[in-house]
Amino acid sequence: MASPHRGSRKPAAPSLGVQLFMAEEQARRDLDATLDSIAQIGFTTVEVAGFCGQTPAALGQAIRRAGLVCTSVHMQGRDRGDDAPHLDRPVQALIEDAHDLGAARIVLASFLFPDDAPTRAPNERLAAYVARIGNVMDANAWRRNADRLNRLGAQLARADIHIGYHNHNAEFAPLADGGTGMDILLRETDPALVEFEMDAGWVAAAGKDPITLLRSHPGRFRQMHVKNVARAMQSNFAFRQTSAPLDNGAIDWRALLDAARTNSVCNLYIEQDPPYSEDPLHILRRNHDYLAPLMARSASDAS
Repeated sequence: MASPHRGSRKPAAPSLGVQLFMAEEQARRDLDATLDSIAQIGFTTVEVAGFCGQTPAALGQAIRRAGLVCTSVHMQGRDRGDDAPHLDRPVQALIEDAHDLGAARIVLASFLFPDDAPTRAPNERLAAYVARIGNVMDANAWRRNADRLNRLGAQLARADIHIGYHNHNAEFAPLADGGTGMDILLRETDPALVEFEMDAGWVAAAGKDPITLLRSHPGRFRQMHVKNVARAMQSNFAFRQTSAPLDNGAIDWRALLDAARTNSVCNLYIEQDPPYSEDPLHILRRNHDYLAPLMARSASDAS
């Protein structure tokens, strides 16, 4: 199927935002101060992965008070038993949450588990459990994810909300019959209904090149998580990642920013996975100060 994002106009520069997950602990303690700090750094947008102990309406109001725009909301596939938003609810509830936040995009934060997935063991870390499920995902399980995304995309489109999919590295594991889960998701979702959010760090953790992936699927990746991984990190498909500074890791962000701008990516969100060796707001400031000039140069070169 053809990409819906065609045209002869020069692509607009992506916005630079924050995945609020990075500062969720601070936001739960003092939401307004945290959002004000994010805005003062120079960010314009946020993507949320939880409601920080607030209702969606209250969180949306706080985001707007800080002069920020919520452009996207991550949702889990199913209820995890905490306050994280999830898709296993009536579609109207998903629409209301997005509207309260002001977001035009809902993103499936990780793959939907098979119905017969093993249960989580006592005291098993969530990341380890998800990695264990990822190891048993077969082609049919990935096709069920694609089907759910297509159906949700058709329903949400009536409310002018886009559905997207956020990758980790399990999607790139070779399947028994050939190909990968990501191949199936890209091939069997309707480009008019389903878009993708590339987590560049997890792509690199799988031993893949984010630029090649972008250029191989023009128009499909509309959002991106900005992070870097260590050059010496061993490639894997099991949710293992070694963080690195944006300017000194496996990903060449100068080149990737140019590729993102010319391949329909409209929103960039800085996100680094825990644990954090310093205040996440300090990490966000340092990454903003590195990226903003690169983005300005990329936009200038394109003009």
